[in-house]
Amino acid sequence: MVIDPQGEYRGLVQRFEGQRIDLSRNSKTMINPLDLMGHDYAENSLALMDLMPIMLGELTEPQKAFIDKALTEAYKSKGITQESDTWDNEPPILQNVVDVLEVMEKRAIVLERSTIRSLINRLSLYTEGVFSFMNRHTNINFDNQFVCFDIGSLP
Repeated sequence: MVIDPQGEYRGLVQRFEGQRIDLSRNSKTMINPLDLMGHDYAENSLALMDLMPIMLGELTEPQKAFIDKALTEAYKSKGITQESDTWDNEPPILQNVVDVLEVMEKRAIVLERSTIRSLINRLSLYTEGVFSFMNRHTNINFDNQFVCFDIGSLP
């Protein structure tokens, strides 16, 4: 697998009959950041907790706790748990996480509401804003030994 930020591997991918996956605002292909794609649920959860600060910016400890709980609930709403026989269920998308956070906000004490609201606002970039193209299910078939992700057009 190759992550190609500038399209410089196109010739190599073509030469070796690899699979080039264009990830951009206008591409037909997309990877849902919440997709397990055959990976262990616990490992994926840890990876998501590493991804969230990249997507949302620096997170406080309370924000991390709320986002962790929201992710867990979003997976649970799709029937995905620690049990491996649930990992092939359709995964949540980012909007499902926002939906959970909105319910959490309604039930939260006054001091917690602004913390949860800040997460909702940040995630809205990925559900309604400029990055809303990421709020989709994965639609890629990894059917090649050589896969190149062209991310040169990602904002």
